[in-house]
Amino acid sequence: MKTTKSIIAALLAVLMLFSAFSVSVFAALPPLTDLKWNDDFSASFSFEGAARYYYTIYINGSMIWGYGSTPNETITHEKMMPYMAAIAAAGIKDRGISGDAEFELRVYAKDSADKQIAEATSVKKTLNINDVADGKLAPSTEKWQFKVTNTSDAEKLKNAFYAAYDSDKEKLNTMLAAQGITYEQYILMMVAAAQEKSSYTFTGDLSHVFKFSNAIASYAYTEISLVRNDISVKKVNVKLNLPKHGQKTADYISSAGNFTTDTEGVTVKAVYLIDNLVFENETGIWGTKFYGGNSYMIAFKVYFNEGYVPDENITFTVNGNKVEWVNTTPGQYQRDGYYQCTYSVRAEGSFFSGIATFFHNLFMKIKYPNGMPV
Repeated sequence: MKTTKSIIAALLAVLMLFSAFSVSVFAALPPLTDLKWNDDFSASFSFEGAARYYYTIYINGSMIWGYGSTPNETITHEKMMPYMAAIAAAGIKDRGISGDAEFELRVYAKDSADKQIAEATSVKKTLNINDVADGKLAPSTEKWQFKVTNTSDAEKLKNAFYAAYDSDKEKLNTMLAAQGITYEQYILMMVAAAQEKSSYTFTGDLSHVFKFSNAIASYAYTEISLVRNDISVKKVNVKLNLPKHGQKTADYISSAGNFTTDTEGVTVKAVYLIDNLVFENETGIWGTKFYGGNSYMIAFKVYFNEGYVPDENITFTVNGNKVEWVNTTPGQYQRDGYYQCTYSVRAEGSFFSGIATFFHNLFMKIKYPNGMPV
């Protein structure tokens, strides 16, 4: 019995030590010291070495949804307003929250290896949850829009128009009566006008647009955009520094200076690599190190800053040459948030590094005659 107690005591000691170690490691993560939640509800943050930020909004200390993510160091007013309206609407519907509530924005950072490097840091605001859900945080002078890409379902369109305007029914009835039109006739006229084309853009204040989009699809708020006189970008030129022989792919990808652009209103970021693997064209393998003289497929993402939008016929170049592949079209940009491109670059090397590359290629072709699957 004494031996059994000793074993249990030893196990508990080990568990307590492990627990204390885990807590101390977690607690050692620093916070985001410059997290700001501005008066227009945009947010800004930064952390050295961060490749991606994760964020969510808690209401009264309760998580409504899981974390979203962004590689940028801001969440714009345009992105935050529909997101907050959707979070608030879910809090009312699913949690029964009403009246004044504590909204808490939480953000933390991860590096290029997907390792958390900053603890979740938060800022709080007390807001009326019903006002937030109704889109009243956005100024009434702002115009917002939502695009329906398929207008074939008349019933869905009708329900969406009712959802958008029912709160204004009494006011609309007064205005329409002078023209001999009923509220129901007005809705049907709106449906007919929307169906004149295969796609339709609903425009109004955020309250109306959010209600309309929410009746179309649960997560349609992600496609709500602010109506602005944006600057159209017709050509994006990306500058890539060539990788060097022996350079680790993780070091190349994590260096911000290797991915730049001289195009106004555009931001370029490297694509996060799973296990830091990059494709080597000569051998058909996925490696974590560059060999001089070999060519590699490099991927990057192009983001458009607030106030800038891609032209319908936009083109992309790298170091003056056209990119090999772009994964999305301008019509999808607002949903995806970026264009992803790939470009083949040749690693720099010397005569002596070429010898190492020769034997590397020979060995890899013997080991992986059909290339390396991922």
